[in-house]
Amino acid sequence: KDEPAPASLTGGQPNEIESTSNLNVAKTADAQSRDRLASPLPVSRRGSVKPSKGPSPPGSPAEEQPPRPETPQPEKSIFMLTAEYLLEIKAMQFTERALSHELLSPSGGPSTPYYIALARLKLQKREFNECEEALREALQAEFQNGDAWAIQGHVKYLQGDMLEAKVCYERVMSFMTPAEEMHAVYLRLASIYLQEGQFDDAKKTFLQACRDSPSCVSWLGVGISCYRLEELTEAEDALCEANILNNKDSEVWGYLSLVCLKTARKLEAEQAYKYALKVGLCDTLLLDEIHLTQAEVGFGNPEF
Repeated sequence: KDEPAPASLTGGQPNEIESTSNLNVAKTADAQSRDRLASPLPVSRRGSVKPSKGPSPPGSPAEEQPPRPETPQPEKSIFMLTAEYLLEIKAMQFTERALSHELLSPSGGPSTPYYIALARLKLQKREFNECEEALREALQAEFQNGDAWAIQGHVKYLQGDMLEAKVCYERVMSFMTPAEEMHAVYLRLASIYLQEGQFDDAKKTFLQACRDSPSCVSWLGVGISCYRLEELTEAEDALCEANILNNKDSEVWGYLSLVCLKTARKLEAEQAYKYALKVGLCDTLLLDEIHLTQAEVGFGNPEF
């Protein structure tokens, strides 16, 4: 009789092992898929589901370039900038050409800076009526324009109307935005205060001019104001500052002589007086005051 072959030779046992392993792989794959479905998707801080990090299609917002910043535009045209420079160097004919180009430019035309520049031009040419007309146009557009009021004050000052000039200058001082020519405003307003005998206001205004741009004229004004207020020590300090900036100013030497006369310094009073005459002191009112003071104290004049 033929005997049955062993199972190892017929392949029965390996088939059972292979089917068992296939069953385990299928169970593992099903478990992994269930876990994947049960796991929550990543959520952003605002609670929205994060998009997948796959490649963005062409033309999508993610691939768009950021917007370019806008090109800064100048506040004034090239013609206005040229006109302002020409006004500084007092090239009046070229200034007229630049302003005419500004008036005809498509991006220009009549504006507050245009009328201010036109008023400055007319002021340099001493055409006061045309200057005031341009200022009226500027003030209609911008009533609190410090430059317009400063030029208006200069016009009144040159015409000899000190009261109106004082009103215009004080209005400029009250504005938050200073005018371009504040130094001239300080000096002329302070000189008006000196003429009216308001020495304390004159001193304060001259000191503002010194803080803005110290000069011999501004320190001389401080010295004169302090002398009239009988603040002799401060007057001498201010006059010394003026003398440092310009040692050939005859008025500075004249007031230094007065201060030395008041403080009983004979030698210094005589030296200051002689130097004032040497550099050409011709202010008759100041000379008369010096001679009167010399006569009162009995020294200071080498001719005695």
